Amino acid sequence: MTKARKASEATALSEEARQRGAEEMTTVHQQTPEEKAYWRFLEEKVDMLSGAARTILNEADLAPYTCYLVHNVSFDPVEYEEAMEKMRLAAAEITDRDLELLWTLWRLALAAAGSIDPLDRTPAGHRYDAGDLHCFYRMLSGMVREVVEEVLHEK
Repeated sequence: MTKARKASEATALSEEARQRGAEEMTTVHQQTPEEKAYWRFLEEKVDMLSGAARTILNEADLAPYTCYLVHNVSFDPVEYEEAMEKMRLAAAEITDRDLELLWTLWRLALAAAGSIDPLDRTPAGHRYDAGDLHCFYRMLSGMVREVVEEVLHEK
């Protein structure tokens, strides 16, 4: 199995886990239009990304998912730095098209974060709330932004 396929499957699995967690709740967070736009764009464009860009996206998705949405797993700063290092290594291989798509995903994730009140404690999934979703999108957008800006600075 190729790395790109594994990254795509991991992203799909994390989305499936999010949905499954939300279905288990009696009160389900209603996605904001900005969240819907992020997931719709990701679904439509993920196949257009190179393997390197998928690695960046997978790491940027997995780190905040583990940090904010999975409460039975410890996530420490070393793991964040490891994820960022993997993203930086992958960034050396991305195309201009990847850069454009990642830039758009960064902005959409930031908009999704901005559309959710960080203090909102409405249940949103299994053992997480809307405020946790805000933090998830905020961390994801920040990780992608950091890598994209580093690539643009080098060009």
